[in-house]
Amino acid sequence: MGTTRVEVCAFVRPGRSTVLLRCAACIDARFATAVLAVYKRAGRVPAAAGLEGTEASRVRRAITEAAITQQ
Repeated sequence: MGTTRVEVCAFVRPGRSTVLLRCAACIDARFATAVLAVYKRAGRVPAAAGLEGTEASRVRRAITEAAITQQ
């Protein structure tokens, strides 16, 4: 509780989806690569309306850095 989480909506089939949550501190290379496969750049990853801009930037930077370690 109280930590920033990344929410990913995975579509299973038409009319059915599931929401996966990951702690922002637990972003690893595999997760970051999957996110960037969809959004292409971390700057395009949407943030919740209530999320502070600096926190959103920190999460996007973590995604970018984790993806770089994958290469």
